[in-house]
Amino acid sequence: MDSELAPYPIEDYKKWCGLSNFISRDALMRLNPFCGFVDSVCDYTPKVDENNRSELDKDGLPILSQTPESRIQYTAVSRQWWPENCTASERSLHAQDSSWFLGHLVAKCGGVEELLAELQYSYIVFVIGQHMGSFDHWKQLLRVFSYCTDIKTHTALYQKFFITLYFQIQTMPEDFMVDIVSSNNVVLECLNQLFRNVFDAKAEIPEALFTRSSKFRKYCETKFNWKLYEDGESEEDDEDGPTIVQL
Repeated sequence: MDSELAPYPIEDYKKWCGLSNFISRDALMRLNPFCGFVDSVCDYTPKVDENNRSELDKDGLPILSQTPESRIQYTAVSRQWWPENCTASERSLHAQDSSWFLGHLVAKCGGVEELLAELQYSYIVFVIGQHMGSFDHWKQLLRVFSYCTDIKTHTALYQKFFITLYFQIQTMPEDFMVDIVSSNNVVLECLNQLFRNVFDAKAEIPEALFTRSSKFRKYCETKFNWKLYEDGESEEDDEDGPTIVQL
């Protein structure tokens, strides 16, 4: 055995599996940038018009666009959660409920595990690579998961989602945790809505899923030192809850 080898940190093995178990070789091939590596500082080039002249913004500065070779191939997460050609009333409902859009994302990614792989990939690249674009994508995915009310249709997905999110919350950097606790953070907003939707679907989902949600809520409350939505709590009782922050 090579005398220069360091011992493997076996105590972190379970955490790493929980953070990356859905990231297959195919998922890596789908998500990795064409250049083959991820840089915390994105590679940008000036955007040019049809005459090959640099386009300028209102301040006279060049408009920059990320080079295709360095772009992580994330699935586009639209801010519009409604299908095309829906009515105005349907659009209003979809704007507050991501159920249709979650199903759309699962189909677009190629399955439940592919979508969870993207959630894991974006979190790991943010934490290890300090890639802020990945953090934004992770928050967008978290918001879609959290605002789905049709949980009974996606019970298998949410069983796996809660485990994935548990390991992510468990391994969040301390400085990021301080920011979550001290501000109206979008993560807290999403968690609060997620637990509310699970409680509302209690009669329609397996008991095991509801129990897993309750245990995870209690874990988050201990981790954040913050009161999240409790079973049977009304909107009016939630005076200290997070302010809604749109991504």
